[in-house]
Amino acid sequence: MAIDFKKLASDIHDAKRIGREAADKVSDGGTANMDYVVINDFRHIKIGTMIKHGIGCSKGRWAGQFDLDHFFGGQGDKNTVGVKAMNEHLKKCGWNTHIKYITD
Repeated sequence: MAIDFKKLASDIHDAKRIGREAADKVSDGGTANMDYVVINDFRHIKIGTMIKHGIGCSKGRWAGQFDLDHFFGGQGDKNTVGVKAMNEHLKKCGWNTHIKYITD
């Protein structure tokens, strides 16, 4: 199956906006964390291809995974809420994603 990078970039852009909106509704209490969304099933895709299509990311831990860039204006609850909203939106759009939870 060919990847529609234009759709992917658009969906990620929308997911980040939704994440920022969700994060803006909460205070930044809670435990500091470095949680982020991971997109899966991208074997044989190089990081340069993702970046060329405007998708900010870094190489994931496993083959076919990319860690998506984001910033939701906080380091605790704002990040947690934003990442969850971002992940939920991408799943609704049909992408295989999960959240990597990392407590600071």
